[in-house]
Amino acid sequence: MSEQTGTDLKDFVDKHAQTSHLRVEKDLGGGFFRLRPGEAQRRQAQQDIRSVEDAVIELLRNSRDAGASNIYLATNTEDAFRHILVIDDGSGVPKGHQKVIFEPYVTSKLDTMTTDTWGVHGRGMALYSIAENADDACVVNSNTDLGCAIAVKCYTKKLTEKRDQSTFPDFYVNEDKELVVRGPKNILRTACEFAVESRKTCNVYIGSPVEIAATLYAVSRSETGVSAVFNEPDEKTKIVDLLGFSSDVHDFKKYAAEIGISLSKRTARRIMDGDIKPQQSLLERIAKSGVSGSNASEFNISDVTKVHHAKPKKAKIKLEDSDKESLIAAVKQEFPNVAEKYYLNGDIDPKLTIKNNKISISFEVSESDN
Repeated sequence: MSEQTGTDLKDFVDKHAQTSHLRVEKDLGGGFFRLRPGEAQRRQAQQDIRSVEDAVIELLRNSRDAGASNIYLATNTEDAFRHILVIDDGSGVPKGHQKVIFEPYVTSKLDTMTTDTWGVHGRGMALYSIAENADDACVVNSNTDLGCAIAVKCYTKKLTEKRDQSTFPDFYVNEDKELVVRGPKNILRTACEFAVESRKTCNVYIGSPVEIAATLYAVSRSETGVSAVFNEPDEKTKIVDLLGFSSDVHDFKKYAAEIGISLSKRTARRIMDGDIKPQQSLLERIAKSGVSGSNASEFNISDVTKVHHAKPKKAKIKLEDSDKESLIAAVKQEFPNVAEKYYLNGDIDPKLTIKNNKISISFEVSESDN
C-alpha cells in the first residue's frame, strides 16, 4: 500500500465526510462560523437553481454569452425525469475543458460579465449550480468554434417544475410599449421571455428532441446545401450542421446521436421525408400566436422597450349551488375517519364561503363523548 500524505488524507476526508466540523473553516464563537469554500459553493449552488425552469434559463444564458446566433432547446420527460438538451452554434468548449466547466468559478468571461433580467452572469457558477442540483449534466459534443451540446437530466421530485408544461404564454403590449407576458411560468414561458430579451443577438427554438432534430436538419440543409450529402463532416463542421450531411437514415441516426438525440430509423426517415415539420423560432411563434393590447396593430418586436413579467391573474370564482353542496357533502363524509383518530366528534356542519378569490370550508369541532 502506498503511503498517503497528510494533505491527501485531509482532502479525502473533506470530500467524503459530512460532519459539521468538516464544513467549517473557523468557529468564530457566539454561534457564528466561517464556512469552508467548498461548503459555501455548494450552498450557493443550491440557492441559484431551485427549479427546472431555473436550470433552463441558465443554459440559455450560457449559450447566448458564448456568442450563439441560434439556440435549440430540446426537452421531454420520461417517468419522473426531465431531459434538457441545449444545442448552439456558439464558441464551443475545447475537448480538454468539457468536465472542468462544471466546477465552481470556471468561466471563459475573465474580463466581461453580463447583467440582464435574471441577474449577473459570468461568475463561473451557472453550470456548477446546475450539476449540483441535477441528476446528471454533461457536454455531449463540442469543440472550439464549433458550437456546443449540453445535456441535463433532472429528477423532478427533487428539482421541481411547473405542472403545466404545455401552455404557451399570452402576450400584449401596454401603453409604454412593454411586452407583457402572462401564463404559467413553465419552460415555454421561460424560453419565450429569454427569446424576447435576447432578440438582438440570437434566435431560440424549442421542441421535443424529434422536433429539434427536424429543425436542425432543415436549417443545416438550407445552409450547407444538398451537396453536403455527398461529403463527410470534417473537423471544422459545426455541430448544428451535422444532420445536413445525412445521406440516409443510418447517417441521420449517427449524427443525431452525436449531438445527444436518440432516434429510431423510422423517425429519421419521417424527418428526412418532411413528415415532421421543423419548429419556427420563438419570436416567429409569438408573432403567429398574436399580441393583444391597444398598440397590437402596430406591434413590432424591435420596438419593445422592456419585457414586463405580469403576475398571474387571480381567478374569479363563482360556484353553482350544486357544486357547493357536493364539496360540503364530501367533507362531511370524510371527516369522521379523521375525527376518530383524534377523539373528535365526527358530526359536523361545514360552511362554505368564497371571498377574495379563496374558497374556504370551515366547521366547529368538539371532543367525542366516547
